[in-house]
Amino acid sequence: MQIYQRSYFFNQSLAHHFSLVARFMTMFMVFAMTGCSIGSVAKGVSDQKLANCPVTPNCISSQDDGMHNYAAFEFEGSPAKAKKMLVEVLNAYPRCEIRENDGNYIQATFITAVFRFRDDAEFLIKDDAIEVRSASRLGLSDLGKNSRRMNEIKASFEQAMSNSVDAK
Repeated sequence: MQIYQRSYFFNQSLAHHFSLVARFMTMFMVFAMTGCSIGSVAKGVSDQKLANCPVTPNCISSQDDGMHNYAAFEFEGSPAKAKKMLVEVLNAYPRCEIRENDGNYIQATFITAVFRFRDDAEFLIKDDAIEVRSASRLGLSDLGKNSRRMNEIKASFEQAMSNSVDAK
């Protein structure tokens, strides 16, 4: 009798577990599908400034003094050369699409590898630095993805700028 009771309760527990997993997967799929249709969170430039980050922690900006602060990309040389190098870096970056490239402003969209979430980044090229803003379109947290991505882009940009100086 005890064996029957144990297997009965085990099966009930297992069935409940699978039911919870099925519910979670259904909610996740609905969440993921609606997340793909959310429009860009890039705000553009106003008075030579990028927009402020929202209160959620899924955004970084070089023009924010608070929790969203991220250092601008500093460079030596002309802004035109810096922009050219940045465009080359962005074109080489996986799952990156430059959506706007106008004057001293670049807007790009990045797609994460696993869940295909979209993040928007903006770059404002100034005389000796590139101001950056990067934000996730969906959710409250990006688990640090925007910051890690900008670190990779910044390192590639600095390397490209260094290589172009060495080539002369």
